[in-house]
Amino acid sequence: MSMIPIPAFAAIVLAYLAVRTLLSEGRPLLVAFLAACTMQSFLVAMVIGYDVAWLRPVLPVSATVIPPLAWITLQDALISRISLRQAGFHGAAPAFTLFCRIFAPETTDIVVPLVFAGYGGAILYLLRSSGDMPLARLDAGRIPKVLWQVLDGL
Repeated sequence: MSMIPIPAFAAIVLAYLAVRTLLSEGRPLLVAFLAACTMQSFLVAMVIGYDVAWLRPVLPVSATVIPPLAWITLQDALISRISLRQAGFHGAAPAFTLFCRIFAPETTDIVVPLVFAGYGGAILYLLRSSGDMPLARLDAGRIPKVLWQVLDGL
């Protein structure tokens, strides 16, 4: 009996959301964030569900792409537009993870959770300290802020 792992199902749902967002709103950073989450779910499904072992070293590096993209997407969508220079700074997290993966693989288990905790804390701090979100739609009310707080807590 064939099976579909839960991460593969999540990848399908996220891919649908990314395509739907691309076709309707056209927010490129949100699409990039959803695509990164899709790719990570797909990679996890391939490694865990289908035992594609050669992808295992890629997982920590690809995972650390998601928190910076979440930060950039939040900042760009709700607070203020982000320049390419500002966004480029956040590439340091995946680059450092790649460096650690190659030269000090034993540190990878420490670096990946620290990247997630650091960006999660920064997002939560931004949401708690920011009273308003000038780029959020006026008819949305507090919904965007609450949604980001829920996502940060996951």
